[in-house]
Amino acid sequence: MELELCPICCVGHLHEQPFTTTITREGQQVDVELLHGICDHCQSEVAGEGHASFNKRAVQLASSGK
Repeated sequence: MELELCPICCVGHLHEQPFTTTITREGQQVDVELLHGICDHCQSEVAGEGHASFNKRAVQLASSGK
């Protein structure tokens, strides 16, 4: 699999990295695992189109309680 070129520095490549964020649903704290890429050159954290779609769906599912 070819790594995506970093859109910030255009030198490094993005490596997929999961991270956890907390949302509030009906007064309860819920942890949601999301994805982004981290550049191996400039260390920028980037959520590309695929990550954004995945993250949106993960938050929607956590918000609905499914």
